[in-house]
Amino acid sequence: MTNTFLKDISFMSMCLFIFAILLQIQFDLFQSEIYTGLRIALSDLTLPIAGLLILFNLLSQKSKWPNWAIKHMYSWLAVTTAILVFATLNTYYTHSIWSQWAILNKVLGYGVMISYLALGGWLATNLDAQKLHSFIKVFCGFFFLILILQIACMCLMVVYPPSTWFFIDHDIWYPLEGLMANRNTYALILLICFSFLCAFLLSEKPLFNSSVTFAILFLLPFGMIDIGSRASFIAFIVLSLYLIIAYRKQAFKIYKPFILGLIALTVFYAHAPEKLGFFREKNMEIFQIAPQIDVQAEHTKAPVEMDYMGDENRLTMIQSALGTFKGNELFGAGLGSALINQKTAFEEHVGVVHSTPLWFLVETGLIGLIVFSAFFILCLHRLYKLQVQNTPDTNNAIARGMFLTLICFAVMSLAHEFTYTRQIWFFLGMALCLPLTRQTPAPQTKV
Repeated sequence: MTNTFLKDISFMSMCLFIFAILLQIQFDLFQSEIYTGLRIALSDLTLPIAGLLILFNLLSQKSKWPNWAIKHMYSWLAVTTAILVFATLNTYYTHSIWSQWAILNKVLGYGVMISYLALGGWLATNLDAQKLHSFIKVFCGFFFLILILQIACMCLMVVYPPSTWFFIDHDIWYPLEGLMANRNTYALILLICFSFLCAFLLSEKPLFNSSVTFAILFLLPFGMIDIGSRASFIAFIVLSLYLIIAYRKQAFKIYKPFILGLIALTVFYAHAPEKLGFFREKNMEIFQIAPQIDVQAEHTKAPVEMDYMGDENRLTMIQSALGTFKGNELFGAGLGSALINQKTAFEEHVGVVHSTPLWFLVETGLIGLIVFSAFFILCLHRLYKLQVQNTPDTNNAIARGMFLTLICFAVMSLAHEFTYTRQIWFFLGMALCLPLTRQTPAPQTKV
């Protein structure tokens, strides 16, 4: 049935254009000494209005309900939600207090993620391929524009020291990273955009013209070094190996400008080592120190003193989380327990558990980890089937881009907590509801 709401092309295009940008701008609310803050995206503010409009169109039968490629999708979402609710109750049972942070960020936050999943699914079901292509083009274009501006600032720092810049009092990249909340989230969004850029190139439906695409891939090494997320480097290597093995000749065309950019970066780095500090010894120290964590040790102190405070806190969080897990293996210690135990042990919050599987294991137990892992593997398997069994078009490219994104998500989640990354859920919903066309076998000629 034709959706009158979608007839106004200019209105819908404008909404999608704005939403593609708002989806990348995040900030913290209510942050204080006793509360770690509520992280939201500007796009969150549009969800209530969008939800009401979509619900009206669904109930009035002016648009279609999301058509999920995964069977019993709503059952999976209900079960995973129930696990988080139970884990919240378990927190009260274990500690006799409610974790306000966990209720807002983890339980209600999961509802927000499901809303993004549903929104992506609804758009994919009701919009034509050209609008979806345009949306992803705007999303990636905005990100790469910010990244290129950031790279330009990094290059200017070689000539003009940051101390002479009147509008900042610290390194230039942090204000730009603030658009995406922090550098690791920023790095994950970079990999999302790179995944979709590659997917559309492989499907012969490029997002940008050849010159712009070449420039983006050429500057990509500069951007990755500038952001400085070590987990993203590992994820990028894993993703590159998959692309090279699976696509070979096509992958070479993608990586040719990247390799040229890498050579240019090497020359640039040789002339400005003090400006590109990612390879400083303190950033490599964690790879030698991490194996020293004693799982059986009490979580009342840092495992070791390190030059980089961020890594020292990270290892402290891991050891504290492992201590919290002991004795709560099956159902976990409850949502927010890691922060509660940190407050008891250190008299302050060191930080959330920086590992998605470890967080599920510690706070929802083996049951929670198994269920969420099964859901992730099911989505990954389904996307793999969709992106290899369908004709090379825009919808196929979206499915392939999301499959590549989940590879990066899986790798980076080992060192960071990315369950509540809105872009992941939104594009996952979109990819799982695409009206993909099956390949038709070529007719056999009788001899």
